[in-house]
Amino acid sequence: MTRHEGLGSCAICRGLGWVCADHPSLPFQHDDCGAEGSRCICNPSGTVQWATVLAEVPKDEGPLN
Repeated sequence: MTRHEGLGSCAICRGLGWVCADHPSLPFQHDDCGAEGSRCICNPSGTVQWATVLAEVPKDEGPLN
């Protein structure tokens, strides 16, 4: 993730605006943790930095209906 210009340098999220849901004292996507993100106390409105997410669907599952 990239830092948000408006959030400054929060000591908890390090300017990302999001923390790890399982480890709330660490920024979102820390180390190899795969937990979801929670908004940091410095980001009460939940400002989101858009990112591209790629996913693969196994061929045997087909489209979802």
